[in-house]
Amino acid sequence: MNALHYTLIGAGAAAAAIAVGAGIAAPYIHKLFKKSFGRAGALSDGQNAFLEGLRSHGFEKQVEIVKSGWDKLASVDYEKVYITSHDGHKLCAKLYAPQSPAATVILVHGYHSKSEMDFGCVFAFYAARGIAMLMVDQRAHGESEGAYLTFGAKEQYDIRDWAKYLVKRYGEQHSIILDGVSMGCATVLLASALPDLPVQVKAVIGDCGYSSAKAQIKQVIKEDMHLPAGLVYPVTTLLCKLYGGEYLGKADVERAMKHAKLPTLFAHGGGDDFVRPYHSERCYAACASSYKRLCIFEGSPHGLSYLDHKEEYEKEIIALLRHAGVLD
Repeated sequence: MNALHYTLIGAGAAAAAIAVGAGIAAPYIHKLFKKSFGRAGALSDGQNAFLEGLRSHGFEKQVEIVKSGWDKLASVDYEKVYITSHDGHKLCAKLYAPQSPAATVILVHGYHSKSEMDFGCVFAFYAARGIAMLMVDQRAHGESEGAYLTFGAKEQYDIRDWAKYLVKRYGEQHSIILDGVSMGCATVLLASALPDLPVQVKAVIGDCGYSSAKAQIKQVIKEDMHLPAGLVYPVTTLLCKLYGGEYLGKADVERAMKHAKLPTLFAHGGGDDFVRPYHSERCYAACASSYKRLCIFEGSPHGLSYLDHKEEYEKEIIALLRHAGVLD
């Protein structure tokens, strides 16, 4: 959460320097951009920082839930699986699965994070219902290849391809769920609107995502950097195209939702002061699904709604999956 905040500022700073012709050397500009959009660094201290963040919000009980989930993950077997992305990158995921899973949920982590850290707390929920968990490393994260991330512009196709992998592995009768948080939320929502997404994908859960990469980045440029977003943002998306292979405009979730027909749960923390709740409200309003739910969880910070409102959140997931025919 905080890492995304400050690295987006770094991206804007790099773009601004180019835009105004400040005379900064090209290698320095590339270094700033690479820090923001480049591969995630090692997360050796990430778990401790995450727990300290929870404690700073007074979430002592939630710390125990998270630690219990991580301990459970560490104690069970998993299989490393791989696919090749549409643009040639080797992508990695960990599959936690019973012998005959009732369904599989593709869990998609946030910016410069990992699925085990973001979703360890929901392991028990899905495992108790016989649902396998495919914890992916998004491109430019963990063991997946890729030099640069694109905030969902390319990642949406990776999720589509993971869904195709599961169909090939488990058969055409196997049900698939998409579940993502923050940047992972934007990724799964974008994927849910793709015309060639496998029909086996039955439901989508999106937690605290942005309505578009453009809207979120421009907010940071304007409010945190106090720079003209209209000047800085075009250079940022150009850099994303040059280095990442796609313009940020392809990560427009609100626009994609006009073509989204799957049952979808939009979740957001009411106390999220980074990716603000209006992003989910706009995506919900645009969503073309006949079954859609918007849940703003009172007071919850960015990415912490499940921990803060666990019982209510789980009821919403169960209702979604029952409507989609995944659970009885």
